Amino acid sequence: MFENYIEDFDREKAISMIMEQTGAKSPTAALAAAGKKIPKESYYQDKIRRRLKQAFPEAFCRKISQGVYAEAGIPDLLFVLDGHYFGFEVKRPLVGRLSDIQKRTIWLIRQAGGTAAVVSWPEEALRIVNDWEREEAFRFFGQAQQDEAVRHLKQEGRIQ
Repeated sequence: MFENYIEDFDREKAISMIMEQTGAKSPTAALAAAGKKIPKESYYQDKIRRRLKQAFPEAFCRKISQGVYAEAGIPDLLFVLDGHYFGFEVKRPLVGRLSDIQKRTIWLIRQAGGTAAVVSWPEEALRIVNDWEREEAFRFFGQAQQDEAVRHLKQEGRIQ
């Protein structure tokens, strides 16, 4: 359940669908039923990490280990492309929730000039990186040459 990307994912529609399919009497019961069928967060982390490495082999990409000695709130995936830091906090679709420390860390990364986002599927992470590359092309080349810059990035296979 929810192993593959769902464009324009609507949480409320998904909960309603699960309630219908399972006969759950409440959204809470539907989420509990779905939580048993949705793969673990590590499944999504691995999928995202592999797709980022495939799309950007020159980038640095690491899974951040969590545990007793790890700092709380650090995003699951660290990704650096052309000197820019991306922190991807991976959550299971529908049932994953951010902690307060994760929300704060995402805000701090953004304040420091990095990109931090919550993602569930590889397509979301790729879209974020591609959007950043387009913005960088615009800043570097200016509006008059933006189309040329985007064409160049597409030819290199760096953006879609």
